[in-house]
Amino acid sequence: MIADRIVQAALKLVLEPIFEADFKPVSYGFRPKRRAQDAIAEIHFYGTHGYR
Repeated sequence: MIADRIVQAALKLVLEPIFEADFKPVSYGFRPKRRAQDAIAEIHFYGTHGYR
């Protein structure tokens, strides 16, 4: 139903910033503008620069 989608979108706009604030910058799972490929790229970067 269209009303359901409107309510879901409104709740997302309100709740997402609240929960985003609790995440650490290194968290990648199910977050906006953060993909698994980004996590792998970061692991590769630090791995090739001597970090363990």
